[in-house]
Order: sequence, then C-alpha cells, then structure tokens
Amino acid sequence: MIGEDDGIVRAAIETEVVGFYFSHDPRPFKAENVNVERAWTKDAEGNEIDVEFDPSLVTFEEVNSKADNPEEAYDVNNTTFKYTVNVFYNGKPLVNADEDAVAITVYIGVKGDTNLDNMSDARDASNILAYYANASTLDEGETIEDVRMSPENCEPVNNNPELDTLCAFLADVDLDVYSKDNWGKTKSDRIIDATDATWILSYYSYMSTVEDAIPHEGWNYSLESKNRGEKFDAYIESGKEV
Repeated sequence: MIGEDDGIVRAAIETEVVGFYFSHDPRPFKAENVNVERAWTKDAEGNEIDVEFDPSLVTFEEVNSKADNPEEAYDVNNTTFKYTVNVFYNGKPLVNADEDAVAITVYIGVKGDTNLDNMSDARDASNILAYYANASTLDEGETIEDVRMSPENCEPVNNNPELDTLCAFLADVDLDVYSKDNWGKTKSDRIIDATDATWILSYYSYMSTVEDAIPHEGWNYSLESKNRGEKFDAYIESGKEV
C-alpha cells in the first residue's frame, strides 16, 4: 500500500532552458524555464507517487539577491551576466531524483546594450549598424548565427561566446519584456536593423536629458508609436505576454 506522501516534489528536468531577461523586468522569472518531464513525491517506504506538475505553483529565488524577478536580481557588477535561480514548487524547494535542489540559469542585461557595458548608448547603435551590414552580406554557407552581434573587443563575449546571443536579445529593442517568447529567441529568429539603432539613440537622448528617468519610461518614449506605455502597464498588472 502507498501511504501519505512526504510533501517533497521531485522533478525530472527534460532539458535545461536558458532564458534571457531585461534588467528592468519586474515580473517573476518564467515557469517556462523549468521544463519538467515527470514529477513525483515519495511515501515513508520510498514508494514514488506521481504528481501532475502545475506550472502555476512554481516560484523562484535567485541565490544571491533572493529575488524572484530580473529587476531585483540584476547586479551591475556581475560581468558574466549569468544568474542561478533556485526553483520552488508550492512553496517548497523543488529537487531532482538525487534530492539535489533544482536551479535554472538565466542571463540578465540592459536593454539596448550590445557591448555588455551595462549601458545603452550611441556605441550600441553603431554596433547594430555594423551587425546589420554584415548580416545583409552573408558569405556562401554562412547564416545569421555566424554573424557576431557584439564588437570584437567585447570582453564578456570573448570569454563566453554564448553571450553573443544575449547581445542580440538586448539589441532587438522593439521587442520588450512582454513580447511573447522573446526570452527564448535566437539571432536567426530576430530582425535587428537600422531602426533598432535609431530607437536606441532616442532612448539614450531621453535618459540623458530627463531628470530621474527610469528605463521602462525611456523605452516607452522611444517606442511610443507602438503604445509602449499601455502595454507595459498591462504587463505589470497581469504578467501576461502579448
């Protein structure tokens, strides 16, 4: 007979999903980052009891800041842009089959920052124009994934080439924290061109001239033709992507 479960949920993670986030995103990390193949508890005799995994019961805690969202977890001194986030289920730590805590990896950066200096300015706009030119003249057999987004002197990318995908995420500025599935797109999925450079310059001008300016308002201003303010407010209220 299978008795009462011990209340600890174990999970078999099918694949690790790495998510990218903007540093001004105040909503919790996404449950989609936790790709669970099977979940179960155990009774006192060690019998496994299957659990129907409910993503709505997933919560997060970044290991250093204890935050559950990118805005509070973001650390300007983290030059790897990599964050480890512990996963909780129904308020308790989620563990794997070996009883080790389940954690996910996320990357957080400043929107528009293509050289990973934690700023969005004219240099980033220039980087985008260079990228767009190179992406428009691919050599035979070359794909967008082969074109470097960041400049050659970008030390974080030189240390970890995978961060170039983060740079592309940050450069694609007409997509935002509420743009559906933006956190998981590759360079090939994106349209990054001169308009992104123009929007970055507009944002930079706003942030440089408006007293006590905050990032999401700067992007609302830069991308006002896309009703940024209304969308951001709705996202904050509901957390739903559009």
